[in-house]
Amino acid sequence: MNELALPIVAVDVPSGANASSAEPFDPCVQAAVTVTFAAPKICHVFEPAAILCGEVIVADISIPDSAIGDEGVTLALTTPADVCPHIAPRLGSTHKGTYGHVAIIAGSPGKSGAAVMCARGAIRTGAGLVTVMTDSETAKLIHAASIESMTFSGGDVGEFLQKKSAALLGPGLPDTERAYNWVRTTVASIDIPLVIDASGLNAFAGRAKEINPGNRPRVITPHPGEMARLMDMETQDVVARRVDVAREAARVCNSVVVLKGHQTLIADPEGHVNVNPTGNPGMASGGMGDVLGGMIAAFLARNVDAFDAACAAVYIHGFAGDLLKEEIGDTGLAAMDLAERIPLAIQRLR
Repeated sequence: MNELALPIVAVDVPSGANASSAEPFDPCVQAAVTVTFAAPKICHVFEPAAILCGEVIVADISIPDSAIGDEGVTLALTTPADVCPHIAPRLGSTHKGTYGHVAIIAGSPGKSGAAVMCARGAIRTGAGLVTVMTDSETAKLIHAASIESMTFSGGDVGEFLQKKSAALLGPGLPDTERAYNWVRTTVASIDIPLVIDASGLNAFAGRAKEINPGNRPRVITPHPGEMARLMDMETQDVVARRVDVAREAARVCNSVVVLKGHQTLIADPEGHVNVNPTGNPGMASGGMGDVLGGMIAAFLARNVDAFDAACAAVYIHGFAGDLLKEEIGDTGLAAMDLAERIPLAIQRLR
Protein backbone atom coordinates (compact mmCIF):
# COMPACT_ATOMS: atom_id res chain seq x y z
CA MET A 1 0.00 0.00 0.00
CA ASN A 2 2.79 2.43 0.88
CA GLU A 3 4.48 1.80 -2.47
CA LEU A 4 1.37 2.95 -4.35
CA ALA A 5 2.25 6.57 -3.52
CA LEU A 6 -1.44 7.37 -3.15
CA PRO A 7 -2.99 9.13 -0.14
CA ILE A 8 -4.30 6.54 2.31
CA VAL A 9 -7.20 7.03 4.71
CA ALA A 10 -6.98 4.71 7.72
CA VAL A 11 -10.05 3.68 9.71
CA ASP A 12 -9.47 3.72 13.50
CA VAL A 13 -5.73 2.93 13.22
CA PRO A 14 -3.37 2.43 10.26
CA SER A 15 -2.83 -1.27 9.58
CA GLY A 16 0.30 -2.21 11.52
CA ALA A 17 -0.24 0.31 14.33
CA ASN A 18 -1.06 -0.76 17.87
CA ALA A 19 -3.79 1.34 19.50
CA SER A 20 -2.20 0.87 22.94
CA SER A 21 1.41 1.66 22.06
CA ALA A 22 3.57 4.38 20.57
CA GLU A 23 5.61 1.67 18.83
CA PRO A 24 4.12 0.41 15.53
CA PHE A 25 4.73 -3.00 14.04
CA ASP A 26 6.84 -3.30 10.89
CA PRO A 27 5.57 -2.83 8.25
CA CYS A 28 2.90 -0.23 9.03
CA VAL A 29 0.71 1.77 6.66
CA GLN A 30 1.67 5.44 6.31
CA ALA A 31 -1.70 7.18 6.37
CA ALA A 32 -2.42 10.68 5.15
CA VAL A 33 -5.51 10.78 7.36
CA THR A 34 -6.72 8.54 10.16
CA VAL A 35 -10.37 8.67 11.22
CA THR A 36 -10.81 7.25 14.71
CA PHE A 37 -13.86 7.11 16.97
CA ALA A 38 -14.92 8.60 20.33
CA ALA A 39 -11.42 9.49 21.51
CA PRO A 40 -7.81 9.35 20.28
CA LYS A 41 -5.72 6.31 21.17
CA ILE A 42 -2.09 6.19 22.30
CA CYS A 43 -0.80 5.53 18.78
CA HIS A 44 -2.55 8.66 17.49
CA VAL A 45 -0.76 10.91 19.97
CA PHE A 46 2.70 9.56 20.73
CA GLU A 47 5.53 9.26 18.21
CA PRO A 48 6.73 7.34 16.25
CA ALA A 49 3.29 5.78 15.68
CA ALA A 50 1.61 9.19 15.51
CA ILE A 51 3.70 10.12 12.46
CA LEU A 52 2.26 7.14 10.59
CA CYS A 53 -1.31 8.23 11.42
CA GLY A 54 -1.03 11.51 9.52
CA GLU A 55 -3.83 13.93 10.31
CA VAL A 56 -6.09 12.42 12.98
CA ILE A 57 -9.83 13.11 12.95
CA VAL A 58 -11.91 11.96 15.93
CA ALA A 59 -15.41 11.14 14.70
CA ASP A 60 -18.57 10.89 16.75
CA ILE A 61 -20.39 7.56 16.31
CA SER A 62 -22.65 8.09 19.34
CA ILE A 63 -20.40 6.43 21.92
CA PRO A 64 -21.36 8.37 25.09
CA ASP A 65 -18.73 10.08 27.22
CA SER A 66 -19.99 8.02 30.16
CA ALA A 67 -18.83 4.84 28.41
CA ILE A 68 -15.29 6.20 28.28
CA GLY A 69 -15.57 7.40 31.87
CA ASP A 70 -16.61 3.92 32.99
CA GLU A 71 -13.33 2.56 31.66
CA GLY A 72 -11.37 4.57 34.22
CA VAL A 73 -9.18 6.21 31.59
CA THR A 74 -6.42 8.29 33.22
CA LEU A 75 -4.60 9.54 30.10
CA ALA A 76 -6.09 12.48 28.20
CA LEU A 77 -5.23 14.95 25.47
CA THR A 78 -5.65 18.62 26.41
CA THR A 79 -8.01 20.43 24.03
CA PRO A 80 -9.26 24.01 23.72
CA ALA A 81 -12.44 22.86 25.50
CA ASP A 82 -10.31 22.24 28.61
CA VAL A 83 -8.67 25.67 28.39
CA CYS A 84 -11.51 28.02 27.40
CA PRO A 85 -13.38 28.00 30.75
CA HIS A 86 -10.29 29.66 32.29
CA ILE A 87 -9.86 32.39 29.65
CA ALA A 88 -13.41 33.71 29.37
CA PRO A 89 -13.78 37.39 28.35
CA ARG A 90 -13.48 39.76 31.30
CA LEU A 91 -16.52 41.35 32.86
CA GLY A 92 -16.72 45.13 32.90
CA SER A 93 -16.97 45.23 36.69
CA THR A 94 -13.60 43.56 37.33
CA HIS A 95 -10.42 45.27 38.51
CA LYS A 96 -6.77 44.31 39.04
CA GLY A 97 -7.59 42.74 42.40
CA THR A 98 -9.91 40.32 40.62
CA TYR A 99 -6.96 38.72 38.83
CA GLY A 100 -4.66 38.21 41.79
CA HIS A 101 -1.19 39.28 42.89
CA VAL A 102 1.65 36.98 41.78
CA ALA A 103 4.76 36.80 43.97
CA ILE A 104 7.96 35.70 42.20
CA ILE A 105 11.10 34.68 44.09
CA ALA A 106 13.72 34.53 41.37
CA GLY A 107 16.88 35.97 39.91
CA SER A 108 20.41 36.63 41.15
CA PRO A 109 23.48 38.46 39.79
CA GLY A 110 23.98 37.27 36.22
CA LYS A 111 20.52 35.66 36.10
CA SER A 112 18.17 38.62 36.15
CA GLY A 113 16.66 37.53 32.83
CA ALA A 114 15.01 34.51 34.43
CA ALA A 115 13.09 36.73 36.83
CA VAL A 116 12.13 39.13 34.04
CA MET A 117 10.71 36.32 31.90
CA CYS A 118 8.73 34.92 34.84
CA ALA A 119 7.23 38.37 35.35
CA ARG A 120 6.42 38.80 31.66
CA GLY A 121 4.71 35.42 31.54
CA ALA A 122 2.51 36.31 34.52
CA ILE A 123 1.68 39.80 33.24
CA ARG A 124 0.81 38.66 29.72
CA THR A 125 -1.39 35.86 31.09
CA GLY A 126 -3.44 38.47 32.90
CA ALA A 127 -2.21 38.69 36.49
CA GLY A 128 -3.53 41.83 38.17
CA LEU A 129 -0.23 42.56 39.95
CA VAL A 130 3.25 41.00 39.85
CA THR A 131 6.08 41.56 42.34
CA VAL A 132 9.54 39.99 42.16
CA MET A 133 11.58 39.34 45.30
CA THR A 134 15.30 39.45 44.53
CA ASP A 135 18.55 41.13 45.56
CA SER A 136 18.85 44.90 45.22
CA GLU A 137 21.25 44.87 42.25
CA THR A 138 19.17 42.40 40.25
CA ALA A 139 16.06 44.42 41.08
CA LYS A 140 17.44 47.38 39.10
CA LEU A 141 17.65 45.28 35.95
CA ILE A 142 14.16 43.85 36.47
CA HIS A 143 12.78 47.39 36.84
CA ALA A 144 14.29 48.30 33.48
CA ALA A 145 13.13 45.19 31.62
CA SER A 146 9.62 44.72 33.04
CA ILE A 147 8.19 48.10 33.92
CA GLU A 148 4.69 46.82 34.79
CA SER A 149 5.98 44.56 37.58
CA MET A 150 7.31 45.60 40.99
CA THR A 151 10.31 44.43 43.03
CA PHE A 152 10.95 43.70 46.69
CA SER A 153 14.38 43.55 48.35
CA GLY A 154 15.73 43.55 51.85
CA GLY A 155 12.84 42.00 53.79
CA ASP A 156 11.88 38.48 54.77
CA VAL A 157 9.73 36.07 52.78
CA GLY A 158 6.84 36.17 55.24
CA GLU A 159 6.56 39.93 54.84
CA PHE A 160 6.86 39.65 51.07
CA LEU A 161 4.09 37.07 50.71
CA GLN A 162 1.51 39.03 52.69
CA LYS A 163 -1.60 39.66 50.56
CA LYS A 164 -0.17 37.68 47.63
CA SER A 165 -2.42 35.23 45.76
CA ALA A 166 0.13 32.73 44.41
CA ALA A 167 3.90 32.37 44.20
CA LEU A 168 6.62 31.15 41.83
CA LEU A 169 10.01 30.19 43.24
CA GLY A 170 13.27 29.07 41.68
CA PRO A 171 14.27 30.49 38.27
CA GLY A 172 17.66 32.19 38.39
CA LEU A 173 18.35 31.49 42.07
CA PRO A 174 21.94 30.48 42.96
CA ASP A 175 22.83 26.80 42.71
CA THR A 176 24.70 26.55 46.00
CA GLU A 177 24.11 24.42 49.07
CA ARG A 178 23.46 27.54 51.14
CA ALA A 179 20.82 28.68 48.65
CA TYR A 180 19.29 25.19 48.58
CA ASN A 181 18.92 25.18 52.37
CA TRP A 182 17.19 28.55 52.15
CA VAL A 183 14.86 27.28 49.40
CA ARG A 184 13.81 24.23 51.41
CA THR A 185 13.07 26.33 54.48
CA THR A 186 11.17 28.87 52.40
CA VAL A 187 9.08 26.28 50.55
CA ALA A 188 8.07 24.71 53.87
CA SER A 189 6.78 28.10 55.05
CA ILE A 190 4.62 28.94 52.01
CA ASP A 191 0.90 28.21 52.30
CA ILE A 192 -0.43 29.96 49.18
CA PRO A 193 -0.49 28.12 45.80
CA LEU A 194 3.11 27.69 44.66
CA VAL A 195 5.02 26.88 41.46
CA ILE A 196 8.54 25.47 41.92
CA ASP A 197 10.98 25.44 39.00
CA ALA A 198 14.67 25.39 38.09
CA SER A 199 16.99 25.94 41.07
CA GLY A 200 13.99 25.60 43.34
CA LEU A 201 13.69 21.99 42.17
CA ASN A 202 17.43 21.35 42.36
CA ALA A 203 17.20 22.10 46.09
CA PHE A 204 15.08 18.96 46.44
CA ALA A 205 17.34 16.58 44.51
CA GLY A 206 16.75 13.15 46.03
CA ARG A 207 14.34 14.74 48.54
CA ALA A 208 11.10 14.70 46.56
CA LYS A 209 8.93 13.78 49.55
CA GLU A 210 9.86 17.08 51.24
CA ILE A 211 8.21 19.23 48.55
CA ASN A 212 4.65 19.09 49.84
CA PRO A 213 4.05 17.09 53.02
CA GLY A 214 1.42 19.64 54.05
CA ASN A 215 -0.84 18.90 51.06
CA ARG A 216 -0.92 22.48 49.77
CA PRO A 217 -1.62 23.53 46.14
CA ARG A 218 1.73 22.99 44.41
CA VAL A 219 2.94 22.69 40.82
CA ILE A 220 6.47 21.60 39.92
CA THR A 221 7.81 22.11 36.39
CA PRO A 222 10.91 19.96 35.77
CA HIS A 223 12.59 19.24 32.46
CA PRO A 224 13.91 15.64 32.19
CA GLY A 225 17.28 16.49 33.77
CA GLU A 226 15.68 18.18 36.76
CA MET A 227 13.23 15.30 37.07
CA ALA A 228 16.11 12.82 37.11
CA ARG A 229 17.83 14.70 39.94
CA LEU A 230 14.59 15.04 41.87
CA MET A 231 13.69 11.35 41.61
CA ASP A 232 17.29 10.08 41.86
CA MET A 233 17.31 8.35 38.48
CA GLU A 234 18.98 8.66 35.10
CA THR A 235 17.76 11.21 32.55
CA GLN A 236 17.45 8.57 29.82
CA ASP A 237 15.11 6.58 32.06
CA VAL A 238 12.91 9.65 32.48
CA VAL A 239 12.75 10.09 28.71
CA ALA A 240 12.04 6.40 28.10
CA ARG A 241 9.19 6.20 30.64
CA ARG A 242 7.78 9.73 30.64
CA VAL A 243 4.16 8.93 31.52
CA ASP A 244 5.05 6.50 34.30
CA VAL A 245 7.71 8.82 35.75
CA ALA A 246 5.38 11.83 35.69
CA ARG A 247 2.72 9.82 37.56
CA GLU A 248 5.20 8.57 40.14
CA ALA A 249 6.70 12.02 40.70
CA ALA A 250 3.26 13.55 41.21
CA ARG A 251 2.48 10.92 43.81
CA VAL A 252 5.79 11.17 45.66
CA CYS A 253 5.91 14.99 45.55
CA ASN A 254 2.18 15.26 46.31
CA SER A 255 2.06 17.97 43.63
CA VAL A 256 0.93 18.55 40.08
CA VAL A 257 3.88 17.73 37.82
CA VAL A 258 4.60 19.44 34.50
CA LEU A 259 7.21 17.26 32.78
CA LYS A 260 8.43 19.61 30.05
CA GLY A 261 9.52 18.67 26.56
CA HIS A 262 7.93 17.54 23.30
CA GLN A 263 4.32 16.72 24.23
CA THR A 264 4.65 18.10 27.76
CA LEU A 265 2.88 15.93 30.35
CA ILE A 266 0.79 17.23 33.26
CA ALA A 267 0.21 14.69 36.05
CA ASP A 268 -1.66 14.89 39.35
CA PRO A 269 -1.11 12.85 42.53
CA GLU A 270 -4.19 10.68 41.77
CA GLY A 271 -2.58 9.38 38.57
CA HIS A 272 -4.33 11.45 35.92
CA VAL A 273 -2.06 12.59 33.07
CA ASN A 274 -2.79 15.11 30.32
CA VAL A 275 -0.72 15.25 27.15
CA ASN A 276 -0.19 18.68 25.61
CA PRO A 277 -0.40 18.85 21.79
CA THR A 278 0.78 22.45 21.22
CA GLY A 279 4.32 23.77 20.75
CA ASN A 280 7.17 23.23 18.33
CA PRO A 281 10.97 22.61 18.20
CA GLY A 282 11.64 26.35 17.81
CA MET A 283 10.77 26.70 21.50
CA ALA A 284 13.93 24.83 22.49
CA SER A 285 15.68 27.93 23.79
CA GLY A 286 16.53 29.51 27.13
CA GLY A 287 13.82 31.23 29.12
CA MET A 288 10.79 29.43 27.70
CA GLY A 289 10.28 27.57 30.98
CA ASP A 290 10.52 30.80 32.97
CA VAL A 291 7.67 32.30 30.94
CA LEU A 292 5.63 29.13 31.53
CA GLY A 293 6.21 29.31 35.28
CA GLY A 294 4.84 32.84 35.37
CA MET A 295 1.84 31.77 33.32
CA ILE A 296 0.94 28.94 35.70
CA ALA A 297 1.29 31.28 38.67
CA ALA A 298 -1.06 33.77 37.01
CA PHE A 299 -3.78 31.13 36.73
CA LEU A 300 -3.20 29.99 40.32
CA ALA A 301 -3.54 33.60 41.46
CA ARG A 302 -7.10 33.57 40.08
CA ASN A 303 -7.96 30.50 42.17
CA VAL A 304 -7.84 28.07 39.25
CA ASP A 305 -7.30 24.47 40.41
CA ALA A 306 -3.60 23.50 40.21
CA PHE A 307 -4.08 20.75 37.59
CA ASP A 308 -6.34 22.93 35.43
CA ALA A 309 -3.97 25.88 35.81
CA ALA A 310 -1.05 23.79 34.60
CA CYS A 311 -2.97 22.30 31.66
CA ALA A 312 -4.25 25.72 30.54
CA ALA A 313 -0.89 27.45 30.86
CA VAL A 314 1.02 24.71 29.04
CA TYR A 315 -1.50 24.64 26.19
CA ILE A 316 -1.51 28.44 25.75
CA HIS A 317 2.29 28.58 26.06
CA GLY A 318 2.68 26.09 23.21
CA PHE A 319 -0.03 27.76 21.16
CA ALA A 320 1.70 31.14 21.51
CA GLY A 321 4.89 29.42 20.34
CA ASP A 322 3.04 28.03 17.32
CA LEU A 323 1.76 31.52 16.45
CA LEU A 324 5.30 32.85 16.69
CA LYS A 325 6.60 30.04 14.45
CA GLU A 326 3.95 30.90 11.83
CA GLU A 327 5.16 34.48 11.97
CA ILE A 328 8.96 34.10 11.83
CA GLY A 329 9.82 30.40 11.37
CA ASP A 330 11.25 27.77 13.72
CA THR A 331 14.71 29.24 14.32
CA GLY A 332 15.60 32.03 16.70
CA LEU A 333 12.36 32.03 18.67
CA ALA A 334 12.98 33.97 21.89
CA ALA A 335 11.12 33.60 25.17
CA MET A 336 10.31 37.30 25.44
CA ASP A 337 8.82 37.26 21.93
CA LEU A 338 6.65 34.30 22.92
CA ALA A 339 5.45 36.10 26.04
CA GLU A 340 4.24 38.98 23.90
CA ARG A 341 2.07 36.56 21.86
CA ILE A 342 0.22 35.17 24.90
CA PRO A 343 -2.69 37.67 24.69
CA LEU A 344 -3.14 36.88 20.98
CA ALA A 345 -3.07 33.14 21.73
CA ILE A 346 -5.80 33.62 24.35
CA GLN A 347 -7.89 35.65 21.94
CA ARG A 348 -7.54 33.02 19.18
CA LEU A 349 -8.52 30.23 21.57
CA ARG A 350 -11.60 32.15 22.68
